Amino acid sequence: MPGLLTRSALATLVVGLLVYAVLPYIYPHYKLLPDLDPRAPSNTVLVPGELHDTGPEVNDSKFGESFARFFELGEGEETDEPVIEEQSSEETPELSDESEDSGESLNSTDVGYASLGAKLIVLSKAKAQKAGALCLNGLPPGYYYRPGWGLGARSWIVFLRGGEGCPTEKECYLRSKTSLGSVHKSRKWRRLGGIMSGDKQRNPEFHNWNGVSLIYCDGFSFAGDRLSPMVYNGTEMYSRGRRVLDAIFTDLLRSGMAGAERVILFGHSAGGLGALLNSDRLRRLLPPGVDFKLLVISFLQPKFPQGSYARGVKKLLQNMATIHNISGTLPSDCVKNYPSKEHACLLPSILIPLQSVAAFYVNSVYDRWSMGNLLRIRCEPNRCKKSKTRNKLQGWSAAFAEQVPSMLKPNDGVFVANCVTHMIALDDRTWFSTKVGGKTIAEAFGDWYFGRGYNHTHLDCFSLDCYPNPTCA
Repeated sequence: MPGLLTRSALATLVVGLLVYAVLPYIYPHYKLLPDLDPRAPSNTVLVPGELHDTGPEVNDSKFGESFARFFELGEGEETDEPVIEEQSSEETPELSDESEDSGESLNSTDVGYASLGAKLIVLSKAKAQKAGALCLNGLPPGYYYRPGWGLGARSWIVFLRGGEGCPTEKECYLRSKTSLGSVHKSRKWRRLGGIMSGDKQRNPEFHNWNGVSLIYCDGFSFAGDRLSPMVYNGTEMYSRGRRVLDAIFTDLLRSGMAGAERVILFGHSAGGLGALLNSDRLRRLLPPGVDFKLLVISFLQPKFPQGSYARGVKKLLQNMATIHNISGTLPSDCVKNYPSKEHACLLPSILIPLQSVAAFYVNSVYDRWSMGNLLRIRCEPNRCKKSKTRNKLQGWSAAFAEQVPSMLKPNDGVFVANCVTHMIALDDRTWFSTKVGGKTIAEAFGDWYFGRGYNHTHLDCFSLDCYPNPTCA
């Protein structure tokens, strides 16, 4: 009898495992919700950021390689040290496989979104065509939305994600086939983290705000306004980032943002550039009296003109400005100062001082993108053995420490940590844990935003001798 019971129990277990394994293939929409899935880590969060694509997996390295080619740099130093690798948060299982153009507007009363994540909203073809707002592949743009509730119902955070850009028609063609050039295969839901985390305990001041995350599909920082399409390999590509941004803001205004009291425009890397370039115009679209501020992540760079670095920056920015036709998006005062070199208005040292909207900047000293693409340094800063490389790193950090304060306006704030990541402040790990002077990014930003205290300049030690900051994720 015991043996029979054992065999019976074993048979039941085998059948159960087979059903569990086969059911998703028989019924494709069957998925355990993330919060109910015992296999999903409890702290897993899908956050806005370059490494978290909302469509098919993208090989980000190929875009980095194209940038390196435009910087006219070689293979970099030969080193036996490990290449700096970025560790991204594990993605939460998606809640739906469907990804059709919804053409719907958000409903700010549907607080059910808050517990599930942010819902994909894709502009209808009629709205997109009327506004001339198209992704690279010619399809309508979209965004993710999670409604606010309670005291946060009239406060908004709008995120512009990063993802570099395409400096040639060929690169734009390749990009148009990925989730950085279309919303067609985007997931229908995504989790929000960092400043948009819904965790009341960790994020008491912003957890219940309306959260919006735009899909970056235009090719260059929501800045292009090219009327005629680019053509490559018989395919048309559209650079309409400025119109995409305006069309989505118009959609948000019609659906609840018109009653906003506070709006934070939040951009990372290429999205940070987009936030700075478009801030004055977007502020004019908002109702009078709205408290409008910027949060800019991983955009700060010092002037560091060393040989091929300076030539590469010039060539890259010239190509970007030309093929995407960004003249109308650049600050008019800057264009007057650089009439024959408009691309100079894209440099942080020139663009940031011209900003009229108050901004809070968050950066790593040894930003991973800058290290790999601008300086071509592949080793961890504290493990680089060659004196030439160490001198270059020290020169970079010294320039950073000297120049960053002079870029900012009196009402700006800044947080720079001695880390090597490009993804700082984009997820719960970094937003709530990375510290400078005893304050986390979340605490420093909250103090600046709500006007608590007087010192909003949080600069870490910039020397190699104190790398890394022990709180770096």
